[in-house]
Amino acid sequence: MAEKTGKENSPDEKTLQIDRAGNQDVEREAAGHGGHRYHFNFSAGCCFCPLLAPYGMNAIHAKHALEGPSAQFWLARDNLGRDLLSRIIYGARIS
Repeated sequence: MAEKTGKENSPDEKTLQIDRAGNQDVEREAAGHGGHRYHFNFSAGCCFCPLLAPYGMNAIHAKHALEGPSAQFWLARDNLGRDLLSRIIYGARIS
């Protein structure tokens, strides 16, 4: 088996230039992929909002009007007793 010297293992200057340029491209692509992931997750959430929302968009719970957050209604209710979390989820579809 041949002995490896330090010279064989060290990359030449041309390879380093390619790597430096490649790393910059990877960083730009990674940021772009993050944006694509966010957009996909937001779109998927909007498509499946009837499954994600705990109540209908206009479901009224008059007994619980203007109560604060609880285990049943995570983001509280408005003056008519509608669940705010469900309304935000359904509102994301329009956005």
